[in-house]
Amino acid sequence: CVPAGTHCFEMTGGAGGDAGATFGSKNFARLVNIKTEVTMAAVALGYTALLVDGDIVFLQNPLPLMDRTVDLNIQDDAEGGRNSGFMFCRPTPWSLALLARSLAVAQAARDMRQQPAVNKALEELGKGKTPFTVKVLSQEQYPCGKRYFESPVRRMFYWEHPCE
Repeated sequence: CVPAGTHCFEMTGGAGGDAGATFGSKNFARLVNIKTEVTMAAVALGYTALLVDGDIVFLQNPLPLMDRTVDLNIQDDAEGGRNSGFMFCRPTPWSLALLARSLAVAQAARDMRQQPAVNKALEELGKGKTPFTVKVLSQEQYPCGKRYFESPVRRMFYWEHPCE
């Protein structure tokens, strides 16, 4: 069910397809950075954008809990930094600046994935005296995969044998 007025876009592969886009490869980095390009285009057009990776599971609608007084709501990453697989970007100049800087960082490194690029851009924007505002989402309400599957107890995947 998609609420009225909501636009969804499914990314199934880059312009060159996703062949050879194994984790850690330059093709993988190129492919995942397309998410930032699409999000930036939506924000530039005046839309509030929710970027959600395909491995995110919703147990309830997250939109009512988003803070609409800040430029960016972003998921915390259990290993330090922020998880760019769940970002709620409002159409502000500072959200656009973050997305543009993330792309520039990723393009300069050529093999940098989206999440490290977003984290580097967040770090750079945080150093200056900018009015850029970020809300880091609660790990209890928005756990990243590592926290959800491994903490406080290890959850099982369907293919794992419970006695091994």
